[in-house]
Amino acid sequence: MATKPTKSSTPQSFLNKVSVYGLEFAIAMVTMAIALVVVTIAIFALFNLIADPRCSEMGYAALWVSASAIVWVPVAYIFYMRSRGHEQSRPEITNHPAQRAFVMIYQVCAIIAVIAFAIAAVYSGLLAAVQPQNTGDTLLRVTAPSVVAALVFFGAFTAFFKHPIVSRKLYAGVFAGVSAVVVIAVIVFSIVALRSSSGDGEKVAALDAVQSAVNQYANDHDDNAPTSLADIDSYLSDAGKKVVKDISYERVDGNRYQLCTDFSRASKKNDNYRVAPTSTQYYTSYPNFDQHGDGRQCFKVRVSSSSFMLD
Repeated sequence: MATKPTKSSTPQSFLNKVSVYGLEFAIAMVTMAIALVVVTIAIFALFNLIADPRCSEMGYAALWVSASAIVWVPVAYIFYMRSRGHEQSRPEITNHPAQRAFVMIYQVCAIIAVIAFAIAAVYSGLLAAVQPQNTGDTLLRVTAPSVVAALVFFGAFTAFFKHPIVSRKLYAGVFAGVSAVVVIAVIVFSIVALRSSSGDGEKVAALDAVQSAVNQYANDHDDNAPTSLADIDSYLSDAGKKVVKDISYERVDGNRYQLCTDFSRASKKNDNYRVAPTSTQYYTSYPNFDQHGDGRQCFKVRVSSSSFMLD
């Protein structure tokens, strides 16, 4: 009697049978890890934007992270659904040593991330108790996003369970939904912050342009300040003429004047600059327009050629 040929159980035969699945499974794990990192960065960016929307650097960084998440999350979603679907239709694949090893490495990394974020949350909470004056800022910037990130990575830990706690569709849907909420919130906060910052930056540039033109006018008119902005029109560039429309000018006397405008947000505190309060009678030839509050702000200025004179 002829004997039936035995089926080969070598690694090569396994790869031949599941080569496409193996590739998709590897891509699913890699893209899921990348998407998790990107979403976690977006979570920290969101909380930091809420804490300080004046930081334009954070706004631009948050937009870049959002753009990355918009690309990576759908890719991770697609390959996760495909690989897990194939795995559920062929459960014997999950017992292969190579797959079990990769899943174990992935889950160990996820658990390490959960522990790291948990430590950051606990430490920041203790630090807030030591520095009560910064409690709100610390809890919002570090503690809260660390807790959320720990929960996200704990969910990632369950992503490739042999017997998943939740179905692949439910898990993928929750992951995509959480990512979408975070990314949309980050985009909205970033755009609002950057638009406000851009508008305030244009007004600071306009104030600088007006002061420079006033100084040029004064040098040509015996150190006398102009009576109105119309007097300095010829001293302004075409770009300067476009941005001074929101600036209010008031001449006080021969060499002193006041510039006013409205700002959307207060500038970030900078202890390296000390600007005389606008409520005093002091005038300066070197005002720091970058340091301002929100709303209507007025700066008391003296023409530079008369800066050595006392009030």
